[in-house]
Amino acid sequence: MLKKNKLYEILIFLIPLATFVSIALMNSSEVLHFDFSKLDFWDGGYYQKIAFEKYADEKVAFFPMFPKLWGLLNLSVVQITVFNALLYLGSFWALYRYLDLEKEIVCFIIIPSAIFYFLTYSEAVFFFSATIMLIGLWRKLEYLVLGGLFLIILSRPAFTILVPALLIMHFIYKERLFVLFVRLSVVLIGVFTVALIQYQDTGERFEFFSAQSQWDNE
Repeated sequence: MLKKNKLYEILIFLIPLATFVSIALMNSSEVLHFDFSKLDFWDGGYYQKIAFEKYADEKVAFFPMFPKLWGLLNLSVVQITVFNALLYLGSFWALYRYLDLEKEIVCFIIIPSAIFYFLTYSEAVFFFSATIMLIGLWRKLEYLVLGGLFLIILSRPAFTILVPALLIMHFIYKERLFVLFVRLSVVLIGVFTVALIQYQDTGERFEFFSAQSQWDNE
């Protein structure tokens, strides 16, 4: 008999993997000849262009961490998909290990929308960044909180949610004002870093605000 914690560890890896394979096969016109190189559909194609070309036009709506990491690693579509899968599953394992979560994690990873963490999207990198922040908050390790916050901002346009969330946390947990100031400063530094990266490619400052509104992603 497997111990309970070992069973959960196995489920954390097997359930999302089985979900990914099943959906891939169901969406294939020829089950035995599924072209995994076509996993860069929808937004994945834009991320790939940013990774191996540069920002241009409407592509500034996508934040730089995932595509720049993809380009730095110089991986194929299939390879980056595997990378995202391992990053996602590794993040779940970290949440299970360090936050003492069991049933909650198993319930979350079996939802159909988990498939997006396995594709050529920024979800896996964003989830990894949020995991770092959550572990930091749980373990009271401020350097992990700040590092996670910075990576979150580079991954997706989440600053409009993070700022109110940090303010609410400050008042609920009555944290020191200095802690709030540092965290908000990291968020601001992250936003300026995104703007700088995109400016180097496009020559436009803070263009992602207008691009986000055009893409209905605000």
